[in-house]
Formats: sequence, structure tokens, C-alpha cells
Amino acid sequence: MEERLRPINALLGLLLPADVSSPALADAGFQLAGLEVPAAGSGGSVTVDAVLVHAETSHLMVVEAKAGANVEERQARAYSGLKAADVVQSAYVTLTARSSPTIEVVYLCLSEHLDRIRLGLEQVGLSMPIIAVSGDAVRLELADIAGPQLRSAFIDGQVDLHGAVPRLIPFDQDSDPEIIRPRVLAALVAAMAQRLDQLSLPSLAERATPHYALYGRQAQQRIRRKVADAASRLAADDPMSFQVVPNNNKRDGLVRILRTPEDNDARGRTQAYQAVGRPTASRKKRRKPEIPGQLDLLSMLETSDNDGTEEPVAGQEGER
Repeated sequence: MEERLRPINALLGLLLPADVSSPALADAGFQLAGLEVPAAGSGGSVTVDAVLVHAETSHLMVVEAKAGANVEERQARAYSGLKAADVVQSAYVTLTARSSPTIEVVYLCLSEHLDRIRLGLEQVGLSMPIIAVSGDAVRLELADIAGPQLRSAFIDGQVDLHGAVPRLIPFDQDSDPEIIRPRVLAALVAAMAQRLDQLSLPSLAERATPHYALYGRQAQQRIRRKVADAASRLAADDPMSFQVVPNNNKRDGLVRILRTPEDNDARGRTQAYQAVGRPTASRKKRRKPEIPGQLDLLSMLETSDNDGTEEPVAGQEGER
């Protein structure tokens, strides 16, 4: 996992019941409503890393995830100027309760940067709750200024982690195509198993990207470009299996699946799947190394058969 994605993955680990640690935020009533959501308020525009909604009380929590230790003043002031209605509209949040929506801004960081993040917010005259992620716990700092919904998820001020931070988001719109490539390959292999002839690039991005539908439109576009790049590299390495048709003005691009291991017999199917996505050159069979002084068995037999000598048959010596 990329180090910069640890904070957001730790947050999602508290929202999704798919990890060994307690989904404390989900148990408190929070749901994930959006990722990388552009929003604008009186302080300017900002891209919110995660939007959480507490459906029972119509309370929104907007999260700025920090992998480093710096607080950007413009960004912090833009967050502080957001109104609940702005985020509801930007993230397409559906509110089921009749109460008016409320909002709070939370900074999310690694525990080693907690003091710097706290100091940075103080220097710009802002005070916001901070969620700090360490190797064994997720802690809520400045809990006294946090909303009651958030405090209820951190009853003792922290949630213990019973394992490593889960890899719920293995990549995002800023990741290198080589990091995205294994997920794209896995999605294409799944399509092969379903005997699909082709996938549009948006469909491939959706299959390869966890929580794709929750990303803002700009982030989705960047992810699609990264997925298309990864797919093009896979097709270049394995042109017998894949062909990428790029976007044009009339339609989205697509990946054609030229063959599938499902057409092989049972013994060849597994080996064929293992070879998918590997460079063609690496699949060429290597000649077994010859041991000096050792002849091939067939060559020895041919030599013996054609050397022109025959051993006499017992009892026939001298007879014609």
C-alpha cells in the first residue's frame, strides 16, 4: 500500500465491516457518501477527500486526509467555509431524516504528524477535530470540539486496530499506472472467465477500482485515464490476449479480449491463466542445457541403427 493512502484506508476500515478491527464509525451510524468530491463555499473551492453522512441526524463529516505534516492555509479556510447544503449537493447525498443538515470538518493524518497538523491549524486560527492513525490504534484528538456523532464512535478516545490497516483503496487517481496494473489485469482475467469479448474503458475502470461510483467526476476521469494507460501496457506485453481501442469523439475506448484460457482443456487452462499479462518474450520455452559428454538418447539410438554393423545371429555364422 502507498504510504499516502494509509490514512484514508484506516478511515474506511472503521466504516466497512470487512476487517478484523471494529467498524466503529459504521456502528455509530456513519456511511461513506463520497470520495474526492469537489465543493465550494464562502472560503473558496476544495476537493473533499471523503464525505461521511450520519443518516439518522443528517449530520455530514467532511474529511481532509493528510499523508504529510503540512496544513495549507487556503485549503483549511476553504474547508471552514463549507456549508452543509453545499456538500449535500456536491456529493449527491440523500438525506432521509427531516432535520436540517449539519456539518463538521475533520483532519485525518498519521500519528507521527499529529503535532504538526495541530500546530498548522492553530497558526491559521482554526480548530478542528483530528483523527490520528498509528500502527495499533486510530485516535480522536480534540474530542471536546467534535460532534456527538463522531465522539460516539470513539468512546474511549480511540479504536484499537487488531491488524494492519486494510488495503480497501489500493490506488487512486494519483497512483502510477504500474501500481494500478495488477488490479486492471485481475479485472480482465475475470472478464476472460466470463467469456466476454470486450470491455469499455469506463466499465474496466469501474471493475478495477473499489468504490469507483463514489468518486467525484474529475477523479473518475483521471482514474479512467490511468486504467487505460495500464491496459495499454498490458496489451503491449500480451498482444495475443488484449487489444486496446482508444477513445474517439463518438464513443469511449475499449479493450478487446482476443482469447480466453477457458477455451483450453482442464490441464492447460491454469497455465494459460498464469501466462496472461506476461510479456510474450518471457513465455518462450528455454532449451534445456546440455551436459558436456552426454548425448541425446535418440541420437545414440539413431547412430547405433545406422553405423552399418550387425552382430551375428547365433548358429548362422558363415551361412549364406
